[in-house]
Amino acid sequence: MNRKHLKKYVEQATGYVFNNPELIIKALTHSSYANEKDVDSNERLELLGDSVLDVVVIQELLELFPHHSEGRITIKKQKLVSNKNLAKISKTLQLNTKVILGKGQKSNKVHDRKSTAANTLEAVIGAIYVDGGIEGARNFIKYIYSGDLCNVG
Repeated sequence: MNRKHLKKYVEQATGYVFNNPELIIKALTHSSYANEKDVDSNERLELLGDSVLDVVVIQELLELFPHHSEGRITIKKQKLVSNKNLAKISKTLQLNTKVILGKGQKSNKVHDRKSTAANTLEAVIGAIYVDGGIEGARNFIKYIYSGDLCNVG
């Protein structure tokens, strides 16, 4: 898939329009491809996205549940940001199918792994944060969780 189609797909899936479309490519670039082509992978954006996700989810939960203890908020956050849940969201948006893999990894179905799907979603969150700041990231995170923030056990 070429860059123009990736940009269009990711923007439709996320509801976020990027000012810098190169961030989309970086967010979708698996380390196997990055190592083959000597380009940046999505790992740094993934790290950033993981932290942004935690901050936004905790802030939203604190506002939604002002009388819950720190322990109850932590349990809710852990359910929402678990690799299992992130992989499910990534697969629903089909972001995992757009990962740019190295030659050796394509046949290994790396894009189907939960870890790859979850990492890709975190990288996309990181890219949105870099491109649109905390409000862009917050809007996307609230979008992907829709009613789950209120209904998490």
